[in-house]
Amino acid sequence: MHQICFEREKMNSYMVISCDEKLDRNVYSEAILEYAKIPGLMNYEIRDVDGEQTLYYRLQYRTSLKQVLGDLKLTFELMETMISSMVDVVKQTEEYLLDCNAILWKSEYIFIEIHSGKLSFTYYPKMQEENNSIKNLLVELFQYVEKNNQQVYQYLMDFYNLVTNPDCTLKQMEQYIISKNFGSKEFASEIYEEEPFVISAEQGGSVFTSEKKTNEIASKKSWLIIIILIVVNLIVACLLLLDIWTYQYIWVLIGTLFLLFVSFLSFHPEKEAESPDKIMEEYLREHSKEPSSDYYQQSNVRREMNNIETTVLYTEHQEIVIEDTPKELCLKSMNPKKYNDLFIDSNSIVLGSMMGSCGYLVKENGISRMHAKLIKKEDGLFLIDLNSTNGTYLNDEPIVGGKEHLLEEGDVISLAKIVTFVVTVRGG
Repeated sequence: MHQICFEREKMNSYMVISCDEKLDRNVYSEAILEYAKIPGLMNYEIRDVDGEQTLYYRLQYRTSLKQVLGDLKLTFELMETMISSMVDVVKQTEEYLLDCNAILWKSEYIFIEIHSGKLSFTYYPKMQEENNSIKNLLVELFQYVEKNNQQVYQYLMDFYNLVTNPDCTLKQMEQYIISKNFGSKEFASEIYEEEPFVISAEQGGSVFTSEKKTNEIASKKSWLIIIILIVVNLIVACLLLLDIWTYQYIWVLIGTLFLLFVSFLSFHPEKEAESPDKIMEEYLREHSKEPSSDYYQQSNVRREMNNIETTVLYTEHQEIVIEDTPKELCLKSMNPKKYNDLFIDSNSIVLGSMMGSCGYLVKENGISRMHAKLIKKEDGLFLIDLNSTNGTYLNDEPIVGGKEHLLEEGDVISLAKIVTFVVTVRGG
């Protein structure tokens, strides 16, 4: 399989994978992730390094699924979020006319947001790996499901049976998610009759979702409330001016004006999301004189593209680096029932088993009395091993005692491989 490494440039973290074959920036399916953000997939940059092309994937979540699977408790809610992420990314690849088999379905290439369980996937153009499918990821997850957790096991098994069926469709996978959320497949069927998520080549047009309909209803309700408040204000003002009401009722006018002001502040009309059609058209205009054969063959699903004017060929890849605001980090416990999350509110805190000397007490055999220390500085959060007997581990590697190690979001810290934390953004 592909060799990966990780690099950090200023405030940005990247996963780096070398290309087996040279990618063409003028081919839609090979360069779209440089150009547009597709939900669930990590964007990448195609860079030339030592005469070979390399993909630099910008990491949104810095913790790989493989790093935490051994310590992560797979609850039903977490498994539900993870499988929903899988179905969503399959839907997005189909919607953007990409090949879902080009997604790397292995835990080391999948990144997880620890708080929610949402997954971010790696798309690798010109994928040639035969043993690469969603079922392989599900088999890997089975190994970490607790045997006594029948609910999670059955949920995962049902989904596995569904996706291994040769006749399985995206619509069936989405119906499965909805049926588990609402408790009945009949309900899911009704939802899909009214709100189809997938369009065929014969249908054309846009994709409509229940989320869009919900936003429209909420917008109408907000306007209705504002109109009612305006009418009430006018009525109250007229009653006061005509002396039908005495001015002791002025509080009614003030109260309704206040409610009207709050309604205006809280009303945010939903902007229509940019459709895949528009993104593809913009890509075509900016990156080629003619539609490439790869894109042109698929574009009949969307619309006639022959009359679209385009600009000159893409000649130079410009890198734009945006400085991130420093984030306040904390340590999320991988065993929350026994140990709380660790928030560093002072300049430093000691972790260990000695009561009275440690700001975070860990009463476990193998944990030294003063095991490790966290120091908060202007340039980040640092970890120091206090020459503990059984060691402190950072991303499964033992660290040198007495030396400061800068922590980043997604790092995994283990005290003597007994107590494990994940470095995450506070309040994220």
